[in-house]
Amino acid sequence: MRLPVVSGSFYPRNKKQLTEILSSFKNKIKIVPARCYGVISPHAGYVYSGETAVAALSSVDLKEVETVVILGPNHTGWGNAIGISSEDWETPLGIIKNDIELSEKIPEMCLAKIDNNAHSNEHSIEVQLPLIQYLAKNHQIKIVAISMIDQTAESCEALAKAIFKISNDLNRKILIVASSDFTHYEAADIVEKKDRKLIAPLLAGDVKNFEETRKSENISCCGHGPIMVLAYYANLRGFGGAELLRYTHSGAITGDYTEVVGYAAVRFLETLF
Repeated sequence: MRLPVVSGSFYPRNKKQLTEILSSFKNKIKIVPARCYGVISPHAGYVYSGETAVAALSSVDLKEVETVVILGPNHTGWGNAIGISSEDWETPLGIIKNDIELSEKIPEMCLAKIDNNAHSNEHSIEVQLPLIQYLAKNHQIKIVAISMIDQTAESCEALAKAIFKISNDLNRKILIVASSDFTHYEAADIVEKKDRKLIAPLLAGDVKNFEETRKSENISCCGHGPIMVLAYYANLRGFGGAELLRYTHSGAITGDYTEVVGYAAVRFLETLF
């Protein structure tokens, strides 16, 4: 069992307080859910990015989803280059089960390894789980948790192909969550300018241009790899468009606009036939 390590810091440890803050976020969001391949959701403390994360995850009808594949950057540097959890995860809202069948098949097709150490002190996946549990209500969703040190385009494309093929083979209804913040610790006007420039290729389904823009503009988007996996996966499924649902930055909460972190909620829509 993977126990919570950032409850009490990134989000409330107390179940009642956690439910109350998630409810307050949800009540502010007026987004009509749509059928999606996945979403980009931020992973800072809830006080800073929680409302944006709820905007991302509430834009999908989770009752249509069997397994949420959550990809996050590995901030600790512990574990394998791409480490997949084999454990169930606990949060203050209860236990969320691992889709172990899907988790164990992914390494057969790419460089990923089953590695719980990669997740032992990492927050980028954990902070998504209470939101998923709260928004799914009584619908039982399983997860696949993938922590990424290796965020090269080649590895991301291979991982997307593995998820695509295996979810097809297992006839699994999945949603991908790319856990990522955007530009870090620059002035608010610069952060927003960089982030909107980086998001634009995603809205056009252009993964190559996204990565080229990130490099050429020196954009410190920590989860660019998880985002590329989602974008590659959406293209494999048949890109149906993407929408920027909400954009903000930490200065909107702190009042300090000299050094902020950007947060975006983006959804990748299914192709409509």
